[in-house]
Amino acid sequence: MTYCGASVKVAKYAGTDKIDLIENEEYGYRSLVTAVYRVLDKLAVENKTFAKITSRNRIERKLINPVALREAFINAAAHNDYGLGWPVVEFFSDRVSITSTGGLVEGLSQEDFFNGRSMLRNRELMRVQGC
Repeated sequence: MTYCGASVKVAKYAGTDKIDLIENEEYGYRSLVTAVYRVLDKLAVENKTFAKITSRNRIERKLINPVALREAFINAAAHNDYGLGWPVVEFFSDRVSITSTGGLVEGLSQEDFFNGRSMLRNRELMRVQGC
């Protein structure tokens, strides 16, 4: 399977619902590795930093843990069923939603999944280093 034609969409909404779309970008249609890096850059920019200033110090935190956010998107890209659709990232005012198409991999039951068993969907992508 080739991944160079895969679409990777990133949308941004003004609020907590999908009513007011303020940004809609395409990061795919190139090497999937390049697309993943471009989306990771976008995730880093959009992951808001919140600060609380106390009498002793300034406490900063990101909306979402950057390591967890990166891992979530890389997992979505690696486990996506590209025959059914493409990964989609949506930014809301209070959260980020990452959608990966496809259900359980053929041969993996729901019980197996919830017991911690996993199976690779895209073996070729799992061999790519550097993500």
